Amino acid sequence: MAYVDIVVTPVVGTGWLVGEDMIDRYLIQRLENKIGNRTLQIVIRGLLNPTRSFANLLRGKWPWYRDNRT
Repeated sequence: MAYVDIVVTPVVGTGWLVGEDMIDRYLIQRLENKIGNRTLQIVIRGLLNPTRSFANLLRGKWPWYRDNRT
């Protein structure tokens, strides 16, 4: 085990998680409100928030599914 394993990986991983949540809340939701095209909304959700999209696949939901939105 090295410094990278103990410190850098958890810090960067947490930053990545928080960053994607901020992108989802502040950018993706604004874009969805301005864009009426459902297909484009789905593409934006998948491209800008890939980890949540993959997590949805693993839990048996559609990749573009979000718990807090329709």
